[in-house]
Amino acid sequence: MFRVTSLTKMDDRQLNRWIKRVLLLLVVGTIAFVAFYGLDRWRPATTPIVDQRLAALDTHVRNA
Repeated sequence: MFRVTSLTKMDDRQLNRWIKRVLLLLVVGTIAFVAFYGLDRWRPATTPIVDQRLAALDTHVRNA
């Protein structure tokens, strides 16, 4: 209850500043989360295992 009553005692400038700070924190947090999630899920494209095995077999046959 103390925090709610302390918010009602603030003048408009202070309250607007707190609202802007909270919104900025939410926006920065969302951007950071999206960037972390994107970097965590991104993987460079690799060749399929079938193509890798075929290439290995092809070089093995050529060398034999």
